[in-house]
Amino acid sequence: MIFVQHPQKEIVAADYYDLAVAGGVDRFPAYAQRVRQATRTAFLIIAKPGEPTPRLEQDLIRLGVSFDKRDLPPYVVYVPTSRHVEPAEVVDGLAFPC
Repeated sequence: MIFVQHPQKEIVAADYYDLAVAGGVDRFPAYAQRVRQATRTAFLIIAKPGEPTPRLEQDLIRLGVSFDKRDLPPYVVYVPTSRHVEPAEVVDGLAFPC
């Protein structure tokens, strides 16, 4: 899940992985479009129990991206701070854990 916070404190979300990879139905196309056009994104994933470092975090580190992380079990939120990260750059880390 990718979400963006706009200056008006509005949060807009779309399930990038479901739409771009899994062929899911875009139930809210206006929101997905706004997320695609965002200049600042954050990523929300479900952490796999027992996984010490989620794939998304590994990908951000590999890309040299600094980020803020918030654990909200079973979710983890990542907010890139050093640059904008396109969802396609970290798409494998957005998959639902098996």
